[in-house]
Formats: sequence, C-alpha cells, structure tokens
Amino acid sequence: MQQNDLTCIQCRLDGTVPFGKKDSSYTRSLLNKHLKSNYHTRREQVRRAFNIDKDDKSQCKCPCCPADDEKIYLQTAFLAHVESEHETTMSF
Repeated sequence: MQQNDLTCIQCRLDGTVPFGKKDSSYTRSLLNKHLKSNYHTRREQVRRAFNIDKDDKSQCKCPCCPADDEKIYLQTAFLAHVESEHETTMSF
C-alpha cells in the first residue's frame, strides 16, 4: 500500500517556498523525485527569494557586496553574480 500523505520537511522549513506548496502531499515515489530535483538547491532558494521581493524584470543591488557598490542586477544577472562572486553564500 502506497502512502499518499507524505510532506516535504525541507519545504516546510524553507522560507522561500510558497505557502501553498509547504503542505503539499506526495506519494513516496513523488517525494523522492521532488527531493532529487533542484528545488531545494541554494540557487533555487536565492531565485525564489528574489521573486518574493521582486518580479522577473525587477532590479536589485547585491546584499553581499559593500554598501557603496552601485551595481544593479536583473534576476538572471544577479544569480550569476552571486554564484561567481559570493561562492560561499551559494554553498550554504
């Protein structure tokens, strides 16, 4: 008998996961597939956090760079910048 009421503890603990997804129910095989996906990678967390505050066309300054840094990034450029310039942040 396959369980259909399994939830992902990582989703519940991750502040970037949309509220509706936190209580999603999975079968064992779907939960395993979800956990093996990129959904809980640091890159996806950063991408979701960007979308919480901004939309895909919004711009932001890098919170990891010095305050006097004037560079502004779109989402894709921001992710690339964080991955290349703040490697330790991405390997959290």
